[in-house]
Amino acid sequence: MYLLYVDESGNPRSPTDSYFTLAGIALHEEDCYPFARSLDKLLPAKYQGLELHASRMWSGRHEWAPV
Repeated sequence: MYLLYVDESGNPRSPTDSYFTLAGIALHEEDCYPFARSLDKLLPAKYQGLELHASRMWSGRHEWAPV
């Protein structure tokens, strides 16, 4: 079985949004855990366990405020 994740950012009809992004990934169920582990390795040890939400990271909100 494949798992599909799709997400979007921006609004194509909004005059204030310069960009609209639509992205997705399809992973075989056996590849999900190794993929998650490889993403975790990208973060320094002190940030392990933080969720990777681009809007929170970019604006420095919530758990990303001290980063």
